[in-house]
Amino acid sequence: MILPLILTLYLFSYAALGIDIGGEESLDNILRLDTEKHVTWGLKNRLRLEVQSPQNLPDERDVRFYSSLDFYILNGIQNPLETLPYYQDFSIPDSLQSLKDFLDNGFLDISRLYIQIPVYKAEIVFGRQRVPWGQGIYFRPLDFFNKVNPIDLKAEKLGLDGLYATIPISLMSSLEFLIVPNKWPGHSQAGTRAHIHVHTFDIGASYAYRGKDLEGSELNSKPQVMGFDFKGDMGIGIHGEGLYRFYKTYPMDRNETKNRFKASIGADYSFLDGRLLPMIEYFYNGDGSTDYKNYKRSGQFEYLGRDYAVAQILYNPNILISWGLNTLMNLSDKSLVVTPLLDWSIYKRTTLDIAIPVVIGEDGREYDPKVLGRILGRLRLGLRF
Repeated sequence: MILPLILTLYLFSYAALGIDIGGEESLDNILRLDTEKHVTWGLKNRLRLEVQSPQNLPDERDVRFYSSLDFYILNGIQNPLETLPYYQDFSIPDSLQSLKDFLDNGFLDISRLYIQIPVYKAEIVFGRQRVPWGQGIYFRPLDFFNKVNPIDLKAEKLGLDGLYATIPISLMSSLEFLIVPNKWPGHSQAGTRAHIHVHTFDIGASYAYRGKDLEGSELNSKPQVMGFDFKGDMGIGIHGEGLYRFYKTYPMDRNETKNRFKASIGADYSFLDGRLLPMIEYFYNGDGSTDYKNYKRSGQFEYLGRDYAVAQILYNPNILISWGLNTLMNLSDKSLVVTPLLDWSIYKRTTLDIAIPVVIGEDGREYDPKVLGRILGRLRLGLRF
């Protein structure tokens, strides 16, 4: 019942208000080969509907809005390396059978729903949105509001409900403010970021209050974060970011101060008139362990080790096709994921995307083929409308 109602509202908005409507249909075929050479298969079907203000508004200072609704149907196995919005849905039943029924019947996710309001020189965005903090490509410790899954290369950030404001100070500098309210007492979050452009560099400094931390063992902590980021050109492109997190835990150790440092740095360069693009990136994870025996798996896509590196090379022979190779390695336990990539624009708005992650690691390591599978192939066919 709910899907026809949503579709009716979308179509009514398009007809009555003269706004833009579009979307995308994507179909994923998923194959998993385990260490015993058993093959399992699955499907992920996503229908996305988008409604937004007309792109050709005469005044760029007009109020704008955007909404995106995703409808998922999942069958068979799903890729354990990928991100799905239902991981954050607290209304999902706890039992495995109820969860299976829930997924097989399909579910809705409002990925984005926001309104953008100009106020004098500032812009205020209110609603479900994705906040772009940090300059890293794969490792983005500053993106604690919208986390990135480094293995799911095509993943979109999960939206957050909040108020985000950008205030220009000059042509080369600005201030950003973010408030993320939460219905649970003490779990609201807030942050601010100052940005300036100097010569060929974008430089930022940020502060955030995270509320009670649900990510790790310090359940009752209230971490605060000081961060920095930069991106620029010194003949080669370089980028980096880092954070220093400090907080007090209670009630058992109210006077104990916990400190955590995370940072990433990377470089990229282009050859053959921009058609060949190599990139490397390093990540230091202060929360991680140098011994895999001390790993604590508290959540999905959390980094367990202390040091990581990623290397990627992309080649674009023409505007229709791109292929590459991505290697993500946990330097602490020497496990890694190697992913060949292919992107192909087949016809107009039809695309084909192939990714084949190969998991390499020994028992108990972060990337353990006995847990994740040896090979996790994905073929995605997408159609924009």
